[in-house]
Amino acid sequence: MLEARNLKKQFASGESSLIVFEHLDFVAAEGEFVIITGRSGSGKSTLLYLLGLLDTPNEGVVSIDGFVGSTLSRNARSDLRLDRLGYVFQDYGLMAEMSALDNVVLPLIMRGKSRAEAKELARAALDRVGLGDHAKYRPSKLSGGQQQRVSIARAIAHNPSYILADEPTANLDTTSALEILSMFRAIHKAGSTIIMVTHERESLSMATRVLELKQGQLVDVTHIPQSPLQQMVGL
Repeated sequence: MLEARNLKKQFASGESSLIVFEHLDFVAAEGEFVIITGRSGSGKSTLLYLLGLLDTPNEGVVSIDGFVGSTLSRNARSDLRLDRLGYVFQDYGLMAEMSALDNVVLPLIMRGKSRAEAKELARAALDRVGLGDHAKYRPSKLSGGQQQRVSIARAIAHNPSYILADEPTANLDTTSALEILSMFRAIHKAGSTIIMVTHERESLSMATRVLELKQGQLVDVTHIPQSPLQQMVGL
């Protein structure tokens, strides 16, 4: 279970400060596909970074499978992230000078895998996202949708407990976006727990639960009508 309790995040600028949210609670159980939506600037990505232990709250705690982030040393937090979390970012986060394969291999080596084992896992992950024949390509030779697939391969290669995705289709055209959403749906059906931040309507019906971050609090969204585009492609 990934859980946050009584979170507060505040940004200071000179003599003024902005409270993004406070007294915020969140829980994602194993096997869920939770989507967090909301207006631009509502704090969705900030919340995801806190849940992923990439940032620290001003108040409150985040725990992952019983491990409380704030009680861990810096190295232990890093090990927990590497072991249990996979990240998919809006801007892909790929190393430009590395091939698709090496972009997936690198974090596996950081997790303690041998290079041989890391390459085997990376190739399997690239095959899973349909890019096995693009393993030697650098990001500049790939389309935006293909780069995001490499990012997804990197996130799933070590079979993490949770996949955190921050606006994964925001920079993509409609066709590529739908392909990526279909991929997330397949990954979830295969058993992964996913927490996704997005404002795109087409993704909402895939979720087991949708939360809207509104005025600093998470509100359950109970009715999610399908768009005509979703009905056409079967999402």
